[in-house]
Amino acid sequence: MKYARSLYWLLLATTVGFFVVLSFWYVPKLTVVVNGAVLRPFDLLLFGYTPQDAKLYLSALSPEQIEMYKDQMLAIDRVFPVLYASTWIIALSKVNKGVWGWVFSVAILAGAVFDYLENAAFTQMLTTDPASLADSVVINASHWTVLKFVSFSICIFGFLILLFLSLYDRFRRVPKSG
Repeated sequence: MKYARSLYWLLLATTVGFFVVLSFWYVPKLTVVVNGAVLRPFDLLLFGYTPQDAKLYLSALSPEQIEMYKDQMLAIDRVFPVLYASTWIIALSKVNKGVWGWVFSVAILAGAVFDYLENAAFTQMLTTDPASLADSVVINASHWTVLKFVSFSICIFGFLILLFLSLYDRFRRVPKSG
């Protein structure tokens, strides 16, 4: 049991480490300003993006930034979905071993799949000249991004509800002295 707990903390620390690297190392390097507008990497756009937004962002990236996005950030993002899905599934199993734990685990697994589909679409976008990038490719990528965040939201809110219910149940069962 202690070994499993140590492994979970190692998994959590690794997941957080990957998140920190993606968020605080790559995102600032891949954020550009065009005509006063701050354009961030596609991965962060919770509500999606239009073909025009994507083409503007891609056109504003330097060749070095495109290579960094494609070769470094997406390489890390090939590992990150497995890490966060595993972390959340284990956390969910600790707060609820019943059907709801499984339901929210499926949500985070779906989010990881959407993340991989999103990354495949990003690769296509980053290897295509923005002027000739098909709108359908961007729309597809945007849908995967939105679905990823919807899945994350379901999992996170579900986890918080299950955690609250678990704590409530635990404290309710504690005998009162007096």
